[in-house]
Amino acid sequence: EVLWRRENLSTSTGLFADRRALYLTDGASDVWKIDPSNGSDLWKQAALHQRRLTAPVPVKDYLVVGDLEGYLHFLAKDNGRLVARVQIDDTPIEIAPVVFDDIVYAYSSDGVLAAVAVD
Repeated sequence: EVLWRRENLSTSTGLFADRRALYLTDGASDVWKIDPSNGSDLWKQAALHQRRLTAPVPVKDYLVVGDLEGYLHFLAKDNGRLVARVQIDDTPIEIAPVVFDDIVYAYSSDGVLAAVAVD
């Protein structure tokens, strides 16, 4: 039984879900928060449009995405606001970061592995 369906929203990087929402990066690198009960938009962050973002990954009250210039961008989960960014390299981050014990591990296409603590 299909509970709901969204047309014209696609992702090649994947998505993640928590108890309150689905989060994804679409094909234009806009980040979305979707209501899992009905598929409606809760917010859309378009400030990173066309930056070839990774899938969003949760860390504390934030989402983190990597981009084509080696930056990690941190967004507030509640409203999508950009709260911080840090550049780990000048080559793309093409694989979604990994989070363990509130430390974000990111790997650039040039072979740079970085660990970023989140306060």
